[in-house]
Amino acid sequence: MQTEDVIMRKQRVLVEKEGNVSLKIENYNLKLLEQKNVNQVKKIAYHEVAHLVVAEKCNGYYIDELYGLTIVPIKQERGTLFGSAMFTMKKSVKNENIIQYIKSGIDYIAISLAGNIAERIGFPNEIAHESILDCEYAKEKAESIISKMKRSGILINELNENLIIGLAKDNATDIICENWIIIKRIAEKLYKEKVLLKEDIEELL
Repeated sequence: MQTEDVIMRKQRVLVEKEGNVSLKIENYNLKLLEQKNVNQVKKIAYHEVAHLVVAEKCNGYYIDELYGLTIVPIKQERGTLFGSAMFTMKKSVKNENIIQYIKSGIDYIAISLAGNIAERIGFPNEIAHESILDCEYAKEKAESIISKMKRSGILINELNENLIIGLAKDNATDIICENWIIIKRIAEKLYKEKVLLKEDIEELL
């Protein structure tokens, strides 16, 4: 188990590498994890790792830059964020047609919902506290897919936002189940160390 000083030094490195000006190192507070029991903290770790692994395995998007994973809580205007998978994504196809747009959109939703799905798979006997923000991202993307299809003159009977989200959930579930050993290995390491940098993760993949 690493000391708080070591953990926060790694968190500072992660924030500096990620470069998001809204993330202030002084807003991170490791002691907030004390509000959670062991399983709750582990669920956060599995949640964040699942986002990363599904993003790595999807075809419609790819990880452009991986910075790391953290379960050090940060206080934000909307509340406390208890974990983050810090990476940027790019679409695999430039100037995509409508079919490619739909496929990449479903992949985006799968990545968004991966954390919630991993919690239910890894901790089936516990109540899953789904990330509202992840669900909002998924809903907005599904709505944009339907809207673009209508503008393009493509109408598929019975295809709606819920069906698109359902397809994405199935895709994410398949990827998570196929890669559960990898997810577990990284998540358990993240639980112990609280922060994993890019080089830490690459050793475990």
